[in-house]
Amino acid sequence: MAAIAAVVLTLGMVAAACGSSTTEQGQSGGGDSGDGAPPITAEPDAGTPQPGGKLAYGLVAETDGWDPSTARWAASGYQVAGTIYDRLGAMDENYEVQPYLLSSIEPNDDFTVWTLGVRPGVTFHNDTPVDAAAIVANLAAFKASPLTGTALSDIDTIEANADGSAVIVTMKKSWSTYPLQLTAQIGHIAEPSTLGDKEANLRPIGSGPFTFGDWQSGSKLEVNKNPNYWRDGLPYLDSIEFKVLTDNQARRAALTSGGLDMAEFFDVDSINEFNADTSGDYRVIADPTGESEEAMILLNTATPPFDNLDARRALAMATDSPTVTAFVGDGLVPASGPIAESSRWFVPDVGQLAYNPEEAKKLVEKVKAETGSFTFELTGVPVVETQRFSQYLQSAWSEVGMDVKLADTEQTTLISRAVLGQFQALTWRQFGAAHPDGEYVWTYGGNAKPVNELSLNMARNNDPELDAALDAARESDDFETQKAQYAIWQKRLSETVPYIWIYHVEPVVVATTNVHDITKAQLPNGGNQLAISSVVHPMSQIWIS
Repeated sequence: MAAIAAVVLTLGMVAAACGSSTTEQGQSGGGDSGDGAPPITAEPDAGTPQPGGKLAYGLVAETDGWDPSTARWAASGYQVAGTIYDRLGAMDENYEVQPYLLSSIEPNDDFTVWTLGVRPGVTFHNDTPVDAAAIVANLAAFKASPLTGTALSDIDTIEANADGSAVIVTMKKSWSTYPLQLTAQIGHIAEPSTLGDKEANLRPIGSGPFTFGDWQSGSKLEVNKNPNYWRDGLPYLDSIEFKVLTDNQARRAALTSGGLDMAEFFDVDSINEFNADTSGDYRVIADPTGESEEAMILLNTATPPFDNLDARRALAMATDSPTVTAFVGDGLVPASGPIAESSRWFVPDVGQLAYNPEEAKKLVEKVKAETGSFTFELTGVPVVETQRFSQYLQSAWSEVGMDVKLADTEQTTLISRAVLGQFQALTWRQFGAAHPDGEYVWTYGGNAKPVNELSLNMARNNDPELDAALDAARESDDFETQKAQYAIWQKRLSETVPYIWIYHVEPVVVATTNVHDITKAQLPNGGNQLAISSVVHPMSQIWIS
């Protein structure tokens, strides 16, 4: 499986065709648990944290750099970046955004002006101050970036107040969910002189609990304890070595043989194996939010054949998601849209077109009559699980008259092709945000750029009714008001068919039992931080025995 580019508002999205089940949830409190889901349990109390030691952590994928304004981060990138950088905000166990590097986050009455309080006395790893000017420089860089600027197009001005105690962000229109941005890639604050610097992209400087040590791209990256971290007593670990092991079996073997202390897993085989393990040597931890990523087929609606709605509808009706899900592995839940049934945002009866191969055949013939053919390429990454998944779909789609060619490409190439629109259909995983506004940037029509231009709306779907619903949801912070608008959003996604939904993905982190307090992170204000989102979790309060 492969990491996807440009993670700005969600905590990771990954190109994939494999999933997971869960055993232990990250933390008590908060989100909804579906019927039959394992109970949300607290991590066992391991006593007083012991400082020191080196942690070996297995990553699914490599990342192309560490400048938060230019680099393409997925879950693995977030995990590393969170050790070097502090984020302006963080989500608590009730899924509310709290200040982290900031001292406060306050809106005006109509959510058009946000005041971000500057936490005094914090310095970057090179001893320069994390002051209002530094935060303004970062936010301005994010807004100007070709990668992240689209997500911030509704911001009008960013400036420090007169005494430098706050940063004032003024919007072009109401934006009640803006604090979610502060928890994501564009909430990570870098030392200003490193922004846009190609060399600094390889040697990042932040204010986080660990300092950058060494990076051997494709192999490993090391970070070391920041002795001057602004949160007294943290971190506990002396160092972390992140090891890139893209092969699922190799990552499993490294964990079970002692070569790793922790690792992230997205594939169902690995997770089922650790779930079934009775040795008591491992702890399996999953996101408790009820907001899962979805394994899907991402369609390019800007190029043939999927610029034709009939072609997209045919593909949806030729895809029996429950049967495909069962083929992938036990414990997976079929998806009919971007929201899981266990989520508080789920709305019934607005999902994907029902499986109907006979109707699909009719639409295929209609497309052929109009265009001469129904041929396309399905591209994935060269991983056994993904290839098997693609072959299964190829067979099913061929039965209704489609000519489907399969292609493999390495992760970094796949990422570039996705954001530039140089594809027809991709195996994909996306939409794991704890709040639907986290999916705004990926689905808003205004973010759909022409092919060969960088586009965070990678499907390049453009639907005014969908856009209006997303904008209306930002005008209020009332849950029921927002949910009504997100119901329209879900319905329009099913009607415009930019994605073929397959199943919900619940990735996990697996750790040996000598790794402690993975799910027990406190915020600077004393509240409990959300322990894990997707597979991303805080590292400053983990310790080993």
